[in-house]
Amino acid sequence: MSPELLVAICGVIATLVSPFVVLWFQQQRENSSLSFISKNRRNSLTTKEWVGKATPDSHVSQEPFAIKAKFICKGKVVSSFITYQGDKGEEIQLNLKGGFYDNRFLKLDYADNDPSVIQFGIMLFELNAEANLLAGRYLGYGRQSQKVNSGEIV
Repeated sequence: MSPELLVAICGVIATLVSPFVVLWFQQQRENSSLSFISKNRRNSLTTKEWVGKATPDSHVSQEPFAIKAKFICKGKVVSSFITYQGDKGEEIQLNLKGGFYDNRFLKLDYADNDPSVIQFGIMLFELNAEANLLAGRYLGYGRQSQKVNSGEIV
């Protein structure tokens, strides 16, 4: 095999592999501040469908609404889908991704499942000591209100 061909093959391999290596390093850097989730808390979080209520802050003329969530844990990363009913009765689904800090605080960034809809924000929860209650707050841009909203989730 000629040296030129060997160099060309190595160049092609490096070109194909390097984006995956960069992506891996970016994910490692982003997840470095997250804490590992204990087995007990991971099981409590992922083995059931969580049902709760979101209550918008008083400056918003919106009634409290029911939400449902199912969590998936992979390494330090927690992902979820939250569903709720919109003002017109349609089911709205949010994609969430984040992780735990200090094995107690769960921070999740969210966006609408429909990429053509502008709805995004952050949710911050505390998982209690028994790992059976998530309570926290949300802050984000709402698809229906078309403004920044905040509220409590229990």
